[in-house]
Amino acid sequence: MYTASRMKIEFRKMQFKVSDMTCGHCAQTIEKAIAKVDSAAVVGVDLATKIVAVESNSAAPSIKAAIVSAGFDVAPL
Repeated sequence: MYTASRMKIEFRKMQFKVSDMTCGHCAQTIEKAIAKVDSAAVVGVDLATKIVAVESNSAAPSIKAAIVSAGFDVAPL
């Protein structure tokens, strides 16, 4: 008899300050860059505070690298 194994996926919550994010297009670019690293990531962008919040099973350095490779300056919060 076959039984499915249960995988435990841990999502990490992280926030980044992206000071040069100025518009909706910037936010969309960042969301797409993060999706390339983790397509299951949940991304929230607040343009007023310039904060990107991410829930992902990827490590913070990978997410930060994706944002930087999209052309933005990033500082962890």
